[in-house]
Amino acid sequence: MFEFKLIIRNKKWFLIFFLVLVWYLQSKIPLWRGHLEIDVWDYYNTISLFLKNQSFASLKGNEILPGGLLFFLFPLLLSINNFTYLNFLNSFVVLNLILLLLHFLVYEKNLSYFKLFPFLLILLVSGPILLFRFELFVSLIVILSILFWQKKRFFLSVLLLGIATTIKLYPIFFLPYFLYLGFINFKKEKQLTSTFFLLVYFFLGALLPLFIFTVFGGRIEQFIYSLSFHSEKPLSIESIFGSIFIIFNLALKGMPPPLLGTHGLWGLNWSSVKPQWLNLVSLFPLGFLYFYIFFKTKIKRQLSGSILFLIILFSLVFSKNLHPQYFFWFIFLMPFIKTKKGREIEFFKISFLVLITILLTQCLYPLLYTQLIEGFFKDGRGIEIFYLLLLRNISFLTLVIFSFHLIGVKKNLE
Repeated sequence: MFEFKLIIRNKKWFLIFFLVLVWYLQSKIPLWRGHLEIDVWDYYNTISLFLKNQSFASLKGNEILPGGLLFFLFPLLLSINNFTYLNFLNSFVVLNLILLLLHFLVYEKNLSYFKLFPFLLILLVSGPILLFRFELFVSLIVILSILFWQKKRFFLSVLLLGIATTIKLYPIFFLPYFLYLGFINFKKEKQLTSTFFLLVYFFLGALLPLFIFTVFGGRIEQFIYSLSFHSEKPLSIESIFGSIFIIFNLALKGMPPPLLGTHGLWGLNWSSVKPQWLNLVSLFPLGFLYFYIFFKTKIKRQLSGSILFLIILFSLVFSKNLHPQYFFWFIFLMPFIKTKKGREIEFFKISFLVLITILLTQCLYPLLYTQLIEGFFKDGRGIEIFYLLLLRNISFLTLVIFSFHLIGVKKNLE
């Protein structure tokens, strides 16, 4: 029995290292690297300015939150002896590969063998985009937060959740669920006080990177600017609302709407709707989900990976920006989805929908992104690529509805 388990474990790590190798090789191929490394070039310029002035004080027009800026210090340290863009890029890629391996180490027993193959297959077809972003950093901290909560280290868990929120904002969507779970898990006479301190620890976690950021010369107004920068981003071409807007333009004018190149993305010029309104609209599905969870279901005292998975899905479904890396916010939660005995097939159904969605996403960005922008949007040619984008969004919408049906209605997944 021991030898059998050892063989399985070795095969598991063989598959994981195969994934690492494929991602690394893809990251060297211009077809992937060409578009993906543009963000790393911006990161390099940001950290070069920091290195020149020994301070974040001179940063202007910066969209990265303090936790993300601090992450850039790690590839800087790895390439400090010969600080060039190429060395910074290589350090960035290697650091993300290490973070990927750490994910599999900290998953522990949550990544059972029947989940391993579909999970690795999803990552394999997603392409190497995560090697050029810092999603792996924030997702690792979120995973640690979940694991500490499972071990009933509630205060340390929300502290980490607060830290993660200063890297990317999406972990804050989990906070109401964590607070509610804390409330029902604490002793009755300490429920209000302990829940309040959970909130305090969350804000302490959020303040820690912000404090370190100020130690390195950063200013609070820079942090506020980065928040407003994201809120003012236009409707992106990849979003579901964006697809609807494009369809209306094609039907009424026979051409896609003009592009709006601003805030680091290609957006759509929907002049009659302010970006801030779209931010509010995107919260409606999440509000509905929380209403359903709190008032229409009986919540268990244990943290549910399935509910965390749903929270991210519902936060993205009407989001004005649906960039490829955002899909990994819920993909890295999949190992925490628990299946009822005899219902393992339900996990594979969700995995299949995620697989289709992420495969289509990689085809659109980076593989066919030039044709999408230059051909379809600017010249009105190659409408087939837009159909591919539309199919991706239909696939994602199907995933959201199907997951809610399985988790929220039928309760086949926990």
